[in-house]
Amino acid sequence: MRVIKLKRDSAKAKKLKLRKHADIPAHQLPYITAADYRRQRIKIDWLWEDVIPKGYVTILFGPPGVGKSALLAGLCASVTMRESWPDGKARHTKPGYVVWVETEGNEAQNDLRFVGSGIPMERVVYPRAELGGFRLDAERDIQTLRETIAMTKPDLVIVDSLAGGLPSGDHTKAAKRAFRNLRALATQFRVAVLVVQHARKMPAATRRRDYELDDIRGSSELSFFARSVLGLDEPDCQGDPGHLRIRHLKSNFSVKQPPIGMRVEDYRPVFTAEPPTLPGAPTAMSRAMELLPEWLSDGSKPATWIKQACKTAGISYDTCKKAKTLLNIQSEKRKGKWFWVPPTP
Repeated sequence: MRVIKLKRDSAKAKKLKLRKHADIPAHQLPYITAADYRRQRIKIDWLWEDVIPKGYVTILFGPPGVGKSALLAGLCASVTMRESWPDGKARHTKPGYVVWVETEGNEAQNDLRFVGSGIPMERVVYPRAELGGFRLDAERDIQTLRETIAMTKPDLVIVDSLAGGLPSGDHTKAAKRAFRNLRALATQFRVAVLVVQHARKMPAATRRRDYELDDIRGSSELSFFARSVLGLDEPDCQGDPGHLRIRHLKSNFSVKQPPIGMRVEDYRPVFTAEPPTLPGAPTAMSRAMELLPEWLSDGSKPATWIKQACKTAGISYDTCKKAKTLLNIQSEKRKGKWFWVPPTP
């Protein structure tokens, strides 16, 4: 009984101690309560409704040369001329500005796209950079970008591309720092930041299939901290060349939106409600459900072996885990290691 009394006294003492904090101004406390957060949180504001949120980073990725920059020009038209978004949703606010961070030296090609789309080019702003192009790992260039955003108050900041602004490579710590800097700018100015990145290199046999988040080249942290991810590919490149597909692969604040079709005509993107498909092409899930029984045909395999096999086949490990459940494949721990065990007949 004495022990219980001491515990109760201790609990009362803690409550009294917390009550004393009421005399301290909230901004001086080292913590914030969940109730405070709920009162202070900012409602999600959308640039492109349900697709590109303001105050956060969105990633657009796809293979080189597929048409990512043409899609960016289409988004610029939506911002600067109040044209509809690619999915047909109207833009209701007044025309705005776009800050375009060009890291690959494609200003001449951009000029053709802007003219082809009729974009008022005085509303597209390039931050000044030192000779050699804009570098995302240089504090001087990041400061220039910060000042440019503060002065022009854009609706959209485009970084084309992440890899082009990192001479040391997009698999390095510099890539993570650059991405965090861009996130900080998005938060500070409540602006939508769209970062372009390439897809990782894949075996030719696996390129024509649905891309997944882990197909983004570089650190896995990129897709983890982005709040929305768009993929652009050409799934039916032989049967219907030039018919592209925009897929919404990730969204933390909304339901993922349906795919959109896109073609490029005279440097101008034209969007359709019917995206291309590859007749008879297996999806990542169907490939996983086909390959898993083959991999386990001679018995159990370590989870690490399965993970490497997924990587070789160009299928995400998460997709294989979903297929594992559908195929009733079990997990079993043996001597500290996890194994995938085929279902018993």
